[in-house]
Amino acid sequence: MAVHDEPAAPARPFGRGRLPRWHDGVLLVGQDGPEHLRVRHSVAAAFTAERVEGWRPVIREVADELIDRMVSGDPGAELVDAYCSPLPVLVMGALLGVPERDAERFQRWSDAFALSARTTAEERKEHIEEFAEYIAELFAAGRAAPGNGLIDDLIAARDGRGGLSEGELACLVMSVIVTCTRTTSNMFGRGLRILLGGDRFLWRRIVAEPALAPAAVDEVLRCGSQGDPRPLRLAAEDSELLPYGTAEKRRAVVLPIRSASSRRAGYHEPSAVRLDRAGRWRPMSGSGPYDCLGAHLARAELELGLGLLAERLPGLRLSAGPTRFRLPESLPVTW
Repeated sequence: MAVHDEPAAPARPFGRGRLPRWHDGVLLVGQDGPEHLRVRHSVAAAFTAERVEGWRPVIREVADELIDRMVSGDPGAELVDAYCSPLPVLVMGALLGVPERDAERFQRWSDAFALSARTTAEERKEHIEEFAEYIAELFAAGRAAPGNGLIDDLIAARDGRGGLSEGELACLVMSVIVTCTRTTSNMFGRGLRILLGGDRFLWRRIVAEPALAPAAVDEVLRCGSQGDPRPLRLAAEDSELLPYGTAEKRRAVVLPIRSASSRRAGYHEPSAVRLDRAGRWRPMSGSGPYDCLGAHLARAELELGLGLLAERLPGLRLSAGPTRFRLPESLPVTW
């Protein structure tokens, strides 16, 4: 942990003028206090654990279809492209009521929204504008033909309960799509690399005991994060941070999240992936009003996606090593 004298600036990932002219929203993660709570409370009901439970059949149907496509050919596939990436993308598309061909565009837009190093600034701007225009059309279609899906819940947050501008809602929907697709697919790939590694002991345990899938997801989330994220935060009040001293109010504090999730005081054999830990793991990156809005959906996708893969392809194994250590771009497998 490090403490800095200079306060952190508010998070705004894009400069003014980089988004479509009607877009006056900012990312929820960059807000704090009353503004954060106002935006979050407007849409929180659309992402509760109970709401996500009703989406599990959709997740299962998408996962089954993707596995059907894989097993219809030769006994081998590139798992990131065939399963990890399309699963959350197609689930989000189904929940929003968009055709599959359109849902597949979310991945490209999500990469641009996350400032992917593979695109130029001009390409990112073009993709983000396409993304924003599509969201605007999605709102228009939802208002013209209301239904009972996620898009209707989100529109109600703007039109029914009020409190959000059109730009704020659009920015929120865009960021939810990014976090519920790109982040989930990345974690899925890292998790499968861990579970299929070595002698496949962890994978074989999940195959033998399907009820261990939630515990496996907990451990993957705890141990499998990319690097050691170190978000910058402002101390809300004078706080003693042993053994570093005192962080005075309004001083910037850097928090090593993965280190906190791997402390020996909190976890027996913290560097090991164990499926027999007591209780559920809670992420260190946020909780309560700062918990990720899409966390319940992401966890359901990981649990169901992993469980169905183990059920239908128990002999799954890596046919070559992943192309990168922390963030697999490729996971060649056979079964």
